[in-house]
Amino acid sequence: SIQGYGYSVMWHKATHYNIAVAMASTDDWVNVIFKNKVLSYAWIPDALFADRGLMHLQFPGYKKYQHDEHLYLTEFAQVAVEKWAHRDLENAAPRIWATGVAMSISSAKMVEHLEHMQREGLSGVEAACHFLQKERSVWEQWIPSSIDCQAGQGLQRNKEGEDVCEWCPRATHSQEAIYHADNQSTTRYCIDCEPGKY
Repeated sequence: SIQGYGYSVMWHKATHYNIAVAMASTDDWVNVIFKNKVLSYAWIPDALFADRGLMHLQFPGYKKYQHDEHLYLTEFAQVAVEKWAHRDLENAAPRIWATGVAMSISSAKMVEHLEHMQREGLSGVEAACHFLQKERSVWEQWIPSSIDCQAGQGLQRNKEGEDVCEWCPRATHSQEAIYHADNQSTTRYCIDCEPGKY
């Protein structure tokens, strides 16, 4: 890379494991990797080199005490891909929150779609549309049921005769109750508050 990311780490490994390497820095490092057989760092998930069939040069497993001493003879620790959202999203848009919480995809499936994106030269939007069209069985599981009401909501019937979750009006509260007696599934209903409570 132009800023030499990973140089000190590779120096440690090359010296300790007696690996003959010649290091170079360039502002066009992506194209250099595409055109030459070179050693470079990469990460997953990422679309840049997804279709290059890179071989993983495996070093011994991560040892925290060595890295704390800036001795980089082992692999870096794996970093989890986390989900972040505004602290008020759960209350402001509970279905969107629940969808985000449920989102999960395997590394193999992620790499498959990144490779397709790179191979076909798709934009991020085009790749997302392709995923939605091809992987309905995956993303449909992320979407909460329309009758799975959150705290503060209750199941109500709209003008079209559909059961939907609505925020409970004043003088009522959200209470969990059985929706289907046959399978004991539950949802929430808006129940009138007891006298003296609100």
